[in-house]
Formats: sequence, structure tokens, C-alpha cells
Amino acid sequence: DRDRVAGDARRVRRRHAPGGARGRSEPRAPARGACDHPGPAPRRGSRGPRAEAPLVALRRAREGDLPELADIWFRHEIEEGFMPSAGPPSPDTYRHHLDHGELWVAQNADRIVGFACSDVRGQVRYLSDLFVRSDAQHAGVGRALLEQAMPADGRLHATLSSKDPRAQALYARAGMTPRWPHFALSLERDHLRGDAPAGGVAIVEAGDVEAIEDIDAEIGGRPRPQDLRYFADRLSGTALWFERAGRRAGYGMVTLVRPWMAAAGDEAHVGPLAVFDGADGPACATAAVRWALERAPSVAIDLPAMHPALRPLLDAGCRITYVELFMGDEFADTRRYLPSGSDLF
Repeated sequence: DRDRVAGDARRVRRRHAPGGARGRSEPRAPARGACDHPGPAPRRGSRGPRAEAPLVALRRAREGDLPELADIWFRHEIEEGFMPSAGPPSPDTYRHHLDHGELWVAQNADRIVGFACSDVRGQVRYLSDLFVRSDAQHAGVGRALLEQAMPADGRLHATLSSKDPRAQALYARAGMTPRWPHFALSLERDHLRGDAPAGGVAIVEAGDVEAIEDIDAEIGGRPRPQDLRYFADRLSGTALWFERAGRRAGYGMVTLVRPWMAAAGDEAHVGPLAVFDGADGPACATAAVRWALERAPSVAIDLPAMHPALRPLLDAGCRITYVELFMGDEFADTRRYLPSGSDLF
């Protein structure tokens, strides 16, 4: 398959695993993530049809590619049965990755057949997106893209994989160790259960995101001021401080625009969020969800399986909409940290 990829051979000889796919069950809008195996899974005992290997060239993405990349992602969501409630995505869906990541495309003649993106923050390289058009699958395009996007650079490599066993096998063969499930939760305002606990968490707006950069880097495991600025400016995010029993307990962000949308919709998102003491995690996460539901009719929040807020959030009415698998090198304190989502973690 790799012989069918044009260009410098060094671009396709490396074998590092890419990021994982992520979808949402209705009524949530679809989540962005990576998928090198879109489309229905083959039946047990079958490898499925094998496409004629297209001759493709790998190159860095350009400004003019952005609408086509958003369309590839959107078509994948439709093919996978996730009905995007917000309609076609914004052409700027991948602009942040173009400006602050390493965004690659696979091109066959004048047509882009796939793309991948990894984002380097400090000593962490995280693969957030990998999609291949359905008519170009099983031809080595996805493997070539992931080898290009995840070079052997000595950094920590990580991703969130979909539940597709083919993707998980690919990443495991590439050396990415499966670590733990990662849960995507959703809650509609009308389904919120219980009252805010007495003597709970007070929320104070932090102002500029610079105020939370240091704690985000410490607990989240890598410096990323560019992402925090993106959450605030492009995704209409608000940085928050959590205070409890007269002390500062942690920080969080609530965004009102999802990455694929041009403007605010019906769903807010909580994350990143981190606490100094893991015992404060459940109270702070629940308070952030309530704060978000005062500003949007529904909210999404994502968290690792070991995070102590999982059960309290389910008790408050959240439902699990998808389960991913973290694979690769661990870099965040996942008992104290909730990610910004599967896209940038």
C-alpha cells in the first residue's frame, strides 16, 4: 500500500498510531475526532472489500482546503448514522489546526481523499483528527497519513480511539498501549436532577484566560495558551475559578460554540476543568454543569473513567452518549483533570 503513496518515502515509513473516532448518539450534535476506518464494520471473519489503491500525494493543508476538510468530516458523520443537528459545518472547523497544528492532506489528482492532524504542545504530540473518504479506504491512505502526522520525534504520543476494533488493533500494533475508557456525557436542562448542594462550590469568572494558563499546564500536562485563547475567542468560552470553603479549589472553562459551528447553538461544553485536590472534582464538575445549563438548554462534558465525578454526574441526570479509548502515553493527571474534548483533549 505504501508504494502507492507518492512523494518522499520518509513521509510514510514511520508507524505511529493516530487518533480515534468519536460519534454522538442523538440528539447531541456530532463530535469531532479521528477515524481512519469510517463506514460500516465488516462482518465477523471478513476483512471487507478492498479498494483499488489510489495514487496519492501527502502535503500540508492550505487555507483553500478547509471547506473540503469540513465536508469530509461531515459526510463521515452522515455515513456513520450521526445526524448533525446544526447542518453543514463551518468552513473554519479546522482553522485552528491549520494555524496551530500539523494538518496534512492526502490528494489524488485534484481531489482530497483524506486528512490528519496532530497538535504539538510541549512534549506531547496528540493526534486529534484522521479521516479517509469511504471510497479510498483499505488502500493504505489512512496508514500513510497517520505515519506522517505522528513522526518518531521523541515526544509523548497519545490519542482517543473510537470503539471500532479495527482502529484499536491498528493503534495497538503501532505501539500505542490501551489505557482507559473515556466517557462523553450529555445533559438537557429539563433532565437535571437534584438541587445544588448546600455549602457547595462558588463560581467566579476568571477574566482573561491567561489567569488559568499555569494550572492548566500543570494538571493538564502540557502548556497550551493558544488553545485556551481559541476556546475563549472562537468558541465563546468563559474561564472560571471554583471556590469552596473559603479557598480556591480549581478552574474550568465553559464554551457556547462547538468547533464545527459558526455561532452558538443549543449545547454548551464544560472543559477543560481541573482541581487542586481530587476530592473537589465531583462538586466542581457538577457546579460547572449547572452554571452552563443557565446559559444553554443542554451541556456536554467528557471525562476519563477513573475521574471521581463520573457517578455524581450520572446521578445528576447525565447520560453516556459515547465511550472512547485513550491509547498511548499518559500526560495529564486524569483524577483531577477533565479534558476540553476529544479534539484537543
